[in-house]
Amino acid sequence: MFFLNICAGIMLIALASPMLQELHHLSEMRAALLVGLIVGIPNGAGRLAWSAASDYLGRSGTFIIMFLLELAAFAVLATSPALGVFEACVVLILTCYGAGFAISPAFLADMFGTRHAGAIYGVLLTAWGAGGVVGPQLGAFLREATHNYTASLHAITAALALALVLALILAALLYLSLARSRRRA
Repeated sequence: MFFLNICAGIMLIALASPMLQELHHLSEMRAALLVGLIVGIPNGAGRLAWSAASDYLGRSGTFIIMFLLELAAFAVLATSPALGVFEACVVLILTCYGAGFAISPAFLADMFGTRHAGAIYGVLLTAWGAGGVVGPQLGAFLREATHNYTASLHAITAALALALVLALILAALLYLSLARSRRRA
């Protein structure tokens, strides 16, 4: 689930400038400047906003909402939207990307207890590292193979659909675990 979220975010970061140049005819400098602005600020804001939201929505619920929003935003990006819509979708996706880093420690503590969260977080960082390699490589490979960005965007949308399914399964498992704990008490 975390691996797929990182694949999506890093792939978009890697492809955003070339997409802006090709689809919206921006110069390299303007595209790079725009990507710099829409990468840094939403990423940081997402860490703060989504982690605060997760305190009220629960970690699983927050991931489910994030994946639904990312699915919608990537689906819109695949339609080659107007520049303002493109920017809004990228901002939304990157808030969710940043949120993964902020919510994960608490999510792991919820799932496995605080005693084990630190060791498991190390494994999670390995998944993030792998996602940081796989996402951009997949995006670039599909772009080269198809000569457009649509296949890359559809592939990452499918990956996020899988992440959503995993988040739903984890939410159900957490709910069942809590229900069993309450019955024992």
